[in-house]
Amino acid sequence: MRPHPVRRILTALAVIPLAALVGCSGGSCGCTPAPPVGSVSLSLAGGVAEGVQAFTVAITKIEALGPGGWVEGSRVRTIADLAALGSSVQPMGGLSLPPGNYSALRFTFEAPASARLADGSTVAVAVPVPLATVPVTFSAGDLAAVDLAVLLDPGRSLQARNGGEVLRPNLRAVDRRRAGSLSGRLTESNGQPVAGAVVSVQWFEAFGEPRLLRRALTKADGTYTLDLLPYGVAQHLVSWTTAGVRAFEPRATAAFTPSAAQPTFTADLVVPPRIDTAAVSGALTPVAATDQADEVELTYGPIQAGTEATLFIVGTRIASVQAAETYAFGPFPQGSTYQLRVRRRTWAADGATTVVSRYGDDLGFLTGITNVVDFQF
Repeated sequence: MRPHPVRRILTALAVIPLAALVGCSGGSCGCTPAPPVGSVSLSLAGGVAEGVQAFTVAITKIEALGPGGWVEGSRVRTIADLAALGSSVQPMGGLSLPPGNYSALRFTFEAPASARLADGSTVAVAVPVPLATVPVTFSAGDLAAVDLAVLLDPGRSLQARNGGEVLRPNLRAVDRRRAGSLSGRLTESNGQPVAGAVVSVQWFEAFGEPRLLRRALTKADGTYTLDLLPYGVAQHLVSWTTAGVRAFEPRATAAFTPSAAQPTFTADLVVPPRIDTAAVSGALTPVAATDQADEVELTYGPIQAGTEATLFIVGTRIASVQAAETYAFGPFPQGSTYQLRVRRRTWAADGATTVVSRYGDDLGFLTGITNVVDFQF
């Protein structure tokens, strides 16, 4: 069954405890007792940035959502190149909060951001909604320390609009103490490495839809590393369909579940090249408003994943808004089991988002032409 089309992004993740630090108590020292506070370490992680050499953002304020509303925890200015970060992280300092239960973090982005495009030109990136919220639940006052990473996927956060670029933050939070990693290599059938290919880790929601957790590009020798993979969640490695201008048959692994007992995994995939390629493009109407962005996903299946065969995401794009709103994928292998879906995100003034989804029918794309699939909201 498909999900209801409108869902709140702020779904709860794993509970993350904070350490309580208590000042002078009982007035025995002759001073006013300091209120207890919790402290959490924060880092920022990037990812795949297709068509972008650099993508630099500045975060000027971090808040946490407690029982009484938003509480400011830090005003340390953090500047990061999300494209250069890749699978590494950049510290953002600590966050100090009064005791209580918290359900989200909110970040304030400085305007403008900047991007260096594939042709070497540097452009300003507009920030129409400076606030962005990420769900993460924790309770200030617990004794365990927290090391939290916030993933901002650059390739899914940059929208081309009216001749410029716009920041549309796509965020996810992970407790680094409870996260594992996956590494391996992509090769062709003849053993040659596949460089510049997107590999992803995906999981399935309760109703069976694949969702992206992490993406990376393979290096010149075909190797990759995907980190910040949450414990206790069954996940699959999925290779996508293109590397540069070449097309490959997508492949997937059997499910693996990182845990404290086994935090790291390795997986190599052999991906056969394909020359019977197709492409698809289309328009979206009405055009996304200034507080909206449309992410188009290309799914393919069934792909054999261990003993099961299922549908996986093999491409994603933020639709471009110019005179019209359009998207395009290709080249990818010809097939009869592709599906397109679109998620339109709308940002509220407080940084929260709502999502409306549209789904295309199962399609068989023809070789040698650009197939056309339009969507209407």
